[in-house]
Amino acid sequence: AMEVSSHSNRSPKVHETKWSLPEPNRFTYSLAISTCARCEQGDIALLLLDKMTALSNDIVGDTRTKPNTWVYNAALLACAESNHSPCAKANNNHLITAFGILEKMENGGFDVAPDTVSYNTILSAIDESSFVSAKELYDESGNRKSYLSKHDDLMKIVVGILDSMEAR
Repeated sequence: AMEVSSHSNRSPKVHETKWSLPEPNRFTYSLAISTCARCEQGDIALLLLDKMTALSNDIVGDTRTKPNTWVYNAALLACAESNHSPCAKANNNHLITAFGILEKMENGGFDVAPDTVSYNTILSAIDESSFVSAKELYDESGNRKSYLSKHDDLMKIVVGILDSMEAR
């Protein structure tokens, strides 16, 4: 929205233009997170997701900033892209985060369900080396209900994800 005002101390013909922007919403957060994904800035994307989630929790009944499937898919993409970056060894926690997001979506923890894009994105994020590194990190956490803890090889995880897709 644009607002035009004139000041009395200036000539009446001179107007000052002042821009006011709307508050960020689900769409703008999704675009920002997707942009971070394309730029392999997974950490920033996840910070934006955390900020969005906190904001939606602070304003009860206001759904403008409540994350939806698109937003979580953008976060999954950010994790996937970060996992494939040259610094991927340092980003194996992004693969763990991606699995955590997918699992919360499946279990209703986010009040949104995964879709085909969610599953395809997570499948694109995993390869043998990232799986092995992430599995080592994840096994130290002690969580035994995750895809990463249930399966000892990459193929079984892929089959487990495909089974979950089929079940939906």
